[in-house]
Amino acid sequence: PDQKYMGGFTGSSSQGFRHMFYRAWSLMEPLVTFHFPLHEMGQAPDRAALYFKLALQAGKAGHAFWAHRFLGWGLHYVQDLSQPYHASQFASFRLLPIMTLIRDGWEATVRETTRRVSNYHLSFEDYTDLLLASSSSESGLELAFRVPKPSRGLNEALGLEETPRLSERIRELAAVSSRLASAVVRAQGKLMKDELLTEGVDIGKGSKVDYEKLAKNSSYVNPREELYSLQFEALSNTGLAARWYTEQYYKQLRLRK
Repeated sequence: PDQKYMGGFTGSSSQGFRHMFYRAWSLMEPLVTFHFPLHEMGQAPDRAALYFKLALQAGKAGHAFWAHRFLGWGLHYVQDLSQPYHASQFASFRLLPIMTLIRDGWEATVRETTRRVSNYHLSFEDYTDLLLASSSSESGLELAFRVPKPSRGLNEALGLEETPRLSERIRELAAVSSRLASAVVRAQGKLMKDELLTEGVDIGKGSKVDYEKLAKNSSYVNPREELYSLQFEALSNTGLAARWYTEQYYKQLRLRK
């Protein structure tokens, strides 16, 4: 039932509800947990746990190919949840078109909100892709996987000795990612100005952003550094969570054998 609120039923966006997770709305964190409906939404933690279980079954039965294929699919969901926009739908009032609601009504507001959120989500990924492609293993964002600087809360959550349900640990990853989301929106707004909010700009439908200019123009040094630190932290969380997920597989496989 939540699929209609997380990408709809047609096209590539219809897969979104499996690759995201929004915590239930919390009075303690009212903005980053805000979405409609207000209950917990998204299947990514459960999908990661499902493929983990399948990998263990295959590994225990001696089917190494399927064990690692299932593990790879599970890792995809884990890595999705280290992306802040996969863990928080709005994160900032900047993404809520209040004037559209007043002027044009609810349906127009849903369309405009979807466009804004999509622009910020896709531009964050596209710009990160550009920086990763242009970096080396000795410098740049790629270093986040080799020498990660993850969120302290995630490091503590994944380092606990007791082993609760795997999906609960992955929910901790989503919580940490969601707390980065507001800062990411602010940093993107400073770097990309109002381009992502401009009427008619829809990256999901082919609109282009000059990411090369953003990455190299000396006028953008400070906002670029602010966003870069957040990208590094998000990718560090990716590396830490992916290692933890993989290590848990081998640990539990040994125990089951």
